[in-house]
Amino acid sequence: MKRSSVSSASLWLMALLLLLAGPAGAVIKVDLPVSGKRGMWEVSASVVVGKVTAVNADARVADVAVQQTLKGDSLGEQLRVQIISPAELIAQVKAGQSVVLMTSSARAGMGVLHLADTWLLAQRAGQTNIWRVVKQFGPEYAQAFPGRTDALADLLAQRAKDSYLLLDAMAPNYFGNVRKIEKLPIAKADGLLAVDVNGDKVPDYVATAGGKAHLLIGGEAGLADATANAGLAGGGGAASASSTTPVSGATLAAGDVNGDGKVDLLVGSSVYLGGAGGFTDAKAALSPPAKCLKAALIDADGDGKLDAVYVSADGELRVFRGDGAGKFEAAPVTGQPAPPAKPLWQGTAQAAFFGSFDHAGKASVLVVGAGGLTRYSLAPEASAPADFQRLTGVDLGKTYPRYKDGFAQASGCVLDVNGDGQPDLLLLSQAGGILMVNRGFGGFLFDYDAGKPFGIGEKAEAVPFKIAAATPMAGGDVNGDGAGDVLLIAEDGTLYEVRNVKPK
Repeated sequence: MKRSSVSSASLWLMALLLLLAGPAGAVIKVDLPVSGKRGMWEVSASVVVGKVTAVNADARVADVAVQQTLKGDSLGEQLRVQIISPAELIAQVKAGQSVVLMTSSARAGMGVLHLADTWLLAQRAGQTNIWRVVKQFGPEYAQAFPGRTDALADLLAQRAKDSYLLLDAMAPNYFGNVRKIEKLPIAKADGLLAVDVNGDKVPDYVATAGGKAHLLIGGEAGLADATANAGLAGGGGAASASSTTPVSGATLAAGDVNGDGKVDLLVGSSVYLGGAGGFTDAKAALSPPAKCLKAALIDADGDGKLDAVYVSADGELRVFRGDGAGKFEAAPVTGQPAPPAKPLWQGTAQAAFFGSFDHAGKASVLVVGAGGLTRYSLAPEASAPADFQRLTGVDLGKTYPRYKDGFAQASGCVLDVNGDGQPDLLLLSQAGGILMVNRGFGGFLFDYDAGKPFGIGEKAEAVPFKIAAATPMAGGDVNGDGAGDVLLIAEDGTLYEVRNVKPK
């Protein structure tokens, strides 16, 4: 017997609900891939993307112009979305927002809608183009895709071309094999970078201690202090003509600011350009904020050129725009997304990590504060802040009670843990260790119990010293296998490696 269209729609919805209702535990594997095998894309017969053109808040109605039919039959050029429940969602719907609708067929009576960054169940009003939102899926459904609606629209557009990258699984237990590298000629370091300064594929290190930077070049005989010979005498301190800021790990960063393939350094308020004979002071007139928490050389404004960026513990962002040739604007762009200046957050943060963590690889900063972990965009068209649940789809404190009070004594580093070219984050705290693996499109998978090799958690096999918030830590590929390892400096100056064992 031939099934009716209503029966087909019901079966389609049942399949989605069964897939979506996976366990709300550690999101090591996504039970419902949005775009992968046996996921939403394959189950749906029709997928359309549009933009909100008008909103009637009193009637709880949004008009939508269909921009693309990515899969299946067209649903028409215009749609109308009426929000029955949850009624309060209409306050978040604005003209210009993206909309994604997935149905079992063009004539189906049910659809899954993504609007205002929210997963919704919608019913079609007869054969009209009116879709009535009757339910918001619970937080657990966001594990499938926790990101923004515009990011989902971009992902599905790439899926339609069979060209997309969205990580749906990760292995736990990335780190092990703690190894002592050697004792450095410094003590009480407060900053560390792992970089290849001379291009010999052997890791070199920049460490800060006592208000100065030290360059340590790797070789067959171990690490050699090359600070003076490399042109870093004074390390951005008194001997640097352009420096006005004491050097510490909070004002240390690396990148290629002039596109010559050489490592350049941000040290305090100075920029050093790398070259065959060492470093040259670029005479950049930079001014980090008071209580600087973190610095970076990163493309903050999306023009393809690295900028010098600082953020303070109380949320003041300063961006000194780079010209791509090694020069920087003297006056910073402060605040976000543009002047007048205002802090990115309220209160005092413990730690911050810059990287391309946002949708489409846009620059952002992950910040550990009283409210947990939050992502703030640096782009001029900045998206709203995203908390841990928005990033992963998981309420961390509720799912794992050890984290209910946040991340006291937080430390960590950015690294590429799986060699896919995207920045990931290792975050250590008194509560535990979390490895956040970048899925792409603004989302993350995570291992909530990644702290054991660092002395955090039960049955920990740890580095032989207690890691604190002030412990210098950096990500880097020590053995050249394409996967990021973790480097740490003990208080006595001993450098340790925690090897990435590349679990399958």
